[in-house]
Amino acid sequence: RFGDGTWKGSAPLSGSLSIKGLSIDFAGSAEFEFTLENDTVSDGTLKASWTGNGAVNGRSVTGTGSATMQLSGTADEVIGDGSTTVSVTIMGMSRSQGFPAHVTFHPSTATCTTISGDLLIDARNRASAAGITSDITGPFTATRVSGTGSC
Repeated sequence: RFGDGTWKGSAPLSGSLSIKGLSIDFAGSAEFEFTLENDTVSDGTLKASWTGNGAVNGRSVTGTGSATMQLSGTADEVIGDGSTTVSVTIMGMSRSQGFPAHVTFHPSTATCTTISGDLLIDARNRASAAGITSDITGPFTATRVSGTGSC
């Protein structure tokens, strides 16, 4: 549970995705900041970027991506909604596509000033439901940089 105040943090992003002949390993990072007032997120943003390499039907694939999300929710469930752009190059041909983006902060350990957990649990579950094999992770650490409310 996040206490009132301003929280800042980051998350390394890594893992792999595999579906119908396409497999890609990726790595990147996310940075975020949000403010809780009276147990409600009043303002917040998460920005992420990543790169990936893999293969589709034996052909080399490279990719990049970025996402920007507005954070909202409560002290018990901070969520991010926004958009992501993914660019993929296969055999010298490039294509970019935009998609909706969503994350939920799933805390696993917490003190009054530091919380850690995973941002991508819901993404893994959605991938699995869509028939995509994935082990993507986004272990975050958030630090309360201002505010003194209860935890």
